[in-house]
Order: sequence, then C-alpha cells, then structure tokens
Amino acid sequence: GLEARVVFLVDSCGKAFDEKKRSKLIKLPNNQGASPIIWVPTKDAHVEASKQQTEAMATAAEAEYRRLLYVGMTRAADRLIVCGYRGIHEPTYSHWHSMVQDALHPGSEPNCDGDGLPIGFRWISKPKKPVVSDINEIAITDSTITREQLPSWLLEKVAEEPRMPRPLTPSGAYALIDENSKEVRRPVFEKNHETASTRPLGYGLVVHRMLEHLPGVHSDLRADMAKKYLENMSSNWDPKTSALIIQRVLELLADERLSLLFSTESRAEVPVSGNLETQSGLRLISGQIDRLAMVGNRVIIADYKTNRSVPDCPENVPQEYVAQLALYRHLLMDIFPDRTVECHLVWTETQEMMRLPEEMLEALIEMLKKT
Repeated sequence: GLEARVVFLVDSCGKAFDEKKRSKLIKLPNNQGASPIIWVPTKDAHVEASKQQTEAMATAAEAEYRRLLYVGMTRAADRLIVCGYRGIHEPTYSHWHSMVQDALHPGSEPNCDGDGLPIGFRWISKPKKPVVSDINEIAITDSTITREQLPSWLLEKVAEEPRMPRPLTPSGAYALIDENSKEVRRPVFEKNHETASTRPLGYGLVVHRMLEHLPGVHSDLRADMAKKYLENMSSNWDPKTSALIIQRVLELLADERLSLLFSTESRAEVPVSGNLETQSGLRLISGQIDRLAMVGNRVIIADYKTNRSVPDCPENVPQEYVAQLALYRHLLMDIFPDRTVECHLVWTETQEMMRLPEEMLEALIEMLKKT
C-alpha cells in the first residue's frame, strides 16, 4: 500500500459496534435457501437466533476495526502521530487510541510542550542489532560444540540466487539483431506502393478483435454482430470504411482456404511463454498468438497483418514478422515435440494465407541466439 513519512491517525473514540446504531432488520444465516429477516427494534426484543447473529456481527466489526487500525499504523514510514477526541469521561470500551497507548506506553516517555506540560507520550523504536556479516565473528558460547563440529554448509557463503531472464517480446525480438548485419534481409516492396495511410485510428485492432470473436458466432449472425460491434467501438468512422471492414472480415471467415484456422479445433489469442538461450544470457519470451489450430499431427499458427502493401513472396516479408513467428514456433516445438508446427501470415487486405518456410524460421532463431 501507499506510505507517507508522517501519518496522523485521528481516533473519534467511537465503538467498533454499537447495538443502538445497528439496523433493526437482522438477516439470519441460512445454508438451505433464502436468509430470513427478522425485526428487532430494541435490545429487549431479541430472540436467541437474532442475539447470536448480533454477537457474530459485533465480533466481525471488532476484527475489521482492528484491521483498519493496523492498516493505518503501517502507512507511516517515519513518524506516526495518534490523537483523538472524546467526551468528559474516558470510554469504558477499547478504541484505537487506547489500544495503541496500552501497547506502547511501557516503552514510551512523556512528550511535553514548551512550558514543560505533558501533552502525550513518545515511543521510539529501538535500533536493530547490527547484522553479523562474517561467520567467523560469531562467538560459540556452548563449550560442548566446536567450530569443527558445525556442519560445513553453516560456514559457507550463501550462493546468490540466479537472475531472472530478461523479457523478450516476439513482436520486438528483431530489434536485437544488428541492422547492419549482412545476413539480414530487409523487406522489399514495390517502389510505388502507398505509404500514407488514410485508415482510421484503431483499424488494425478492430480487425483483430473481430477475427477473434466472430468465428464463434453462427455465420447467419456474424454480419449483424460485426455491425453492432463497429457501432460501439468506432461510431465516428465513415460508413463506407466500416462496411468495407465487415465485408473483408466476413470473406476471410468464409474462405475455404482458411477453414482450418477457424474450425472448432482452433483457438484465438493464445498466450505462450518460454525461454531462449542467447549469447547475452537467457531471455524470457512471452507473447500471444492470434490464431492456433490443432489438426492431426499439425500445429497451425497464424498472425494477422492488416498492411496495405503485401509482399509477393515469403522472402520479402519484413524480418520483424519472421522473427515473431519464429519465436512462437520455437516455443511450440518444445510443447509439441512430436508435431509439425506451421507458421502462416494472414494478409487481411488480400485474404492470402502465406506459409513461411521452416528454413527461414530456423535461420532467424539462430540469428537471435547470437545476440
């Protein structure tokens, strides 16, 4: 929780539970159905069941009262000032101020104002004993035990815990590879492809969300569901843009070439994590696969790409995309060692499903291991 250097804990000296202020309607516990509610306007109107329930309520309120005191006291990093207000007479019940005073008064000292009049008490925590850093500094007081009789592990320095592997996201893994390396093939596109995007903000996210949820909807209901989703998510979009997105997503879901991806044996947004040994140390990989399907001895994974410009062959695919799928494949091969893991890019603009060669994926993994 949050801390502050100085905390004022102001006690109003109220009761943790006040019989006079409780609700006149008391709900009785019942494990076999609806809980009965009885009317108890005064203390004298109690029956045995309501009396027991009121005592349970008081016990719970007292526990919560003490818990809140603990929370308040532990918010102070350096100094805690406990004060409060009461009437003429000292309360006969326990309250925050009295709890703290009873616990700390034995080790406290009077705190006086400028005229020497006591205005409270001050309790200062005692300094901790210094930690012995050298085992040889420990004195053995029991004459029946010699240092040679101690177990060897007691005199050995505790080994440092292994460091946690540094995280590596599949989508950003390619940044580890030196861009000047001659082994790296950069993406090659047509020189005249359109670079300025006129798509609305969030276009790619909307397409991903629709491809995540619509496969589980009956084909007759998908169009209406997609329309309602876009109305809620992007009400300010141009109607033509919304209609085009719905058309392309529905065509993707109806495409026979992609039927395995959206079958009942497939899953959307599958989280996956694992490790990759690199020259700079162990790296923790954590990512989320857009679509995963299990077909016989095949594991098919796909990553959606909404790029306007689509490469004409796997060799011209951006290396960032290749690295992402290569890491997914690397993790899944450990999980499914007896199955073939296929990696595909689904280009939503052209409805093309492009499989990346295994040699290309293996080469990227080897390059990442050298980082």
